[in-house]
Amino acid sequence: MGDEMPPEGLLPESVFTAVENRALANNDVDTMLALAASSSRPVEASVMGQRIRMLGERNPSSPVTAIRDIQTAREARAQKTFGKNGAEKIKTEIQVELKRTAPKAKDWASFLDSIRC
Repeated sequence: MGDEMPPEGLLPESVFTAVENRALANNDVDTMLALAASSSRPVEASVMGQRIRMLGERNPSSPVTAIRDIQTAREARAQKTFGKNGAEKIKTEIQVELKRTAPKAKDWASFLDSIRC
């Protein structure tokens, strides 16, 4: 029990809860025992609940949240200004400019010669 995947669009936890509720409503002790003994959903649900709870404990003034909000706003602005592929266009422009202005090996050699004692 609990080994099959639910139909597309349904969460496994929803199916587990429905089966559990039906077993309770029908006093189906065999199904309740099978759910308790062989299903991993209750353990998985406990772990997921703990994980969600830990995220709820985060500092609402978290710098990480602020940075993510700024990044999301910048991406939205870039998409509004430059279109759907605005981020890719900007990224390409930056890469081209970096390649154009990056020091060449000859420049590094002359720099090293200039600081050599």
